[in-house]
Amino acid sequence: MLSRKEALRRFILTGIVAHPALYSLVCATAPVSGPVEGRNLEQLLAGLQKLAKDPSRVQAREGFWSPGKVFSHCAQSIRYGRTGFPEEKSALFRYTIGSLAFGVFSMRNSMSHGLTDEIPGAQKIPEDHSTEKGLEELILEIQAFLVYTGPLQPHFAYGNLNHEQYDRANTWHILNHMEGMVII
Repeated sequence: MLSRKEALRRFILTGIVAHPALYSLVCATAPVSGPVEGRNLEQLLAGLQKLAKDPSRVQAREGFWSPGKVFSHCAQSIRYGRTGFPEEKSALFRYTIGSLAFGVFSMRNSMSHGLTDEIPGAQKIPEDHSTEKGLEELILEIQAFLVYTGPLQPHFAYGNLNHEQYDRANTWHILNHMEGMVII
């Protein structure tokens, strides 16, 4: 007999696979490419370190956060994986919609989310946060994550993730936010 969690997961996945419009919505994406690329945080780190040498090259696209705010936001997300997120979605959300979203992002090997959505309960980052400072924070958080061997805290939306899953989620998160920037 299926557990409620597994039955719900199969029901949702069946709907996505069976309906072509839903499938194309959640599974079709073009890979992000540019000066910051990578399949994991270690690979992204090199591109971010290059940007840090001349942060003035990074500009926000119209309607998106400033680069400094974006980089600091991504640093927050990585840090909270180690220290705990200030607020979590309900357990029902994390075990259904959140788990399903992570599964879809895994199938696509990328994520998409609201690029101006703050982490629930996180300290507000000012729009004028400097690009240099934001990059410094992000680089330090990636370096700390890469050597971290302790227990990870549940993701506020996806629930429990292991180190490799957190690495992928954070990589996708950074690359998704890079869509709101232009490197000149």
